[in-house]
Amino acid sequence: MDKDLEKALLELDQSFRAKGMRLGVETLLTEEEVERLNRNGGDGWKTANVVIGNLEFYRTYEGLFKYHKLPYETFKKITLTALLTPMDILGLWKEVQAIPEKGVYLEIGSFVGGSLVLVDMARQDLSITSIDPHTHNDRNHIERGITSAQVYEENTKDISKTYYRENSVVACPRIPQESVDLLFVDGGHLYEEAKLDLLNYWPKVKVGGVMLVHDYSPEGFPGVVKAVDEVFKGSFTRVEDSTLVRIVNGQPI
Repeated sequence: MDKDLEKALLELDQSFRAKGMRLGVETLLTEEEVERLNRNGGDGWKTANVVIGNLEFYRTYEGLFKYHKLPYETFKKITLTALLTPMDILGLWKEVQAIPEKGVYLEIGSFVGGSLVLVDMARQDLSITSIDPHTHNDRNHIERGITSAQVYEENTKDISKTYYRENSVVACPRIPQESVDLLFVDGGHLYEEAKLDLLNYWPKVKVGGVMLVHDYSPEGFPGVVKAVDEVFKGSFTRVEDSTLVRIVNGQPI
């Protein structure tokens, strides 16, 4: 590493420690990995520090992750791509592991493909479908003259999948009723968008199947919280220490 960059990072680390935070020099990302984060829509070392925090979290609770057969290098690859907290990653990982053999996974909202990377690393036997219109590009995408769709294609080029580059409302008729074992909802986060996804896609889940909704966070995404509360009226479980909620299809809503 360049000496000036190393000195700057050490100074930044001391600054974070003074504020009661850690940069985690021991788990610093390479410049190549930071660039990958930026292509994924990150914000330089600000995003890198979040990822470093995720890696330190893993090391602190390594036994928990290894118990669920999620090794460090796999976790690192996922957290470099996915906009998920460590416990979001573990929650989704566990649900994917529980899908029946040769089961069906569907996700609404893929962005740059981080959750698909997780699914592919967890299981190789699943039928995977991804729905995302890819109309949103972060500032870093625009500055680099690339699109979220291009980054998605780069990140998922080796993953066998069906990809509908469409709004979830348009794509909905393509998915058969009661055909999905695990549905991961991470689409529009405004109340109306989130509620429509829940209502439109809940009938796609098999009896005994699971819907997992991301970003159930009153502070961050009140629209998602309101939609889930209204549609499922308390008939859901919050996944411990995460922003996920879990609904098992026992009967129609």
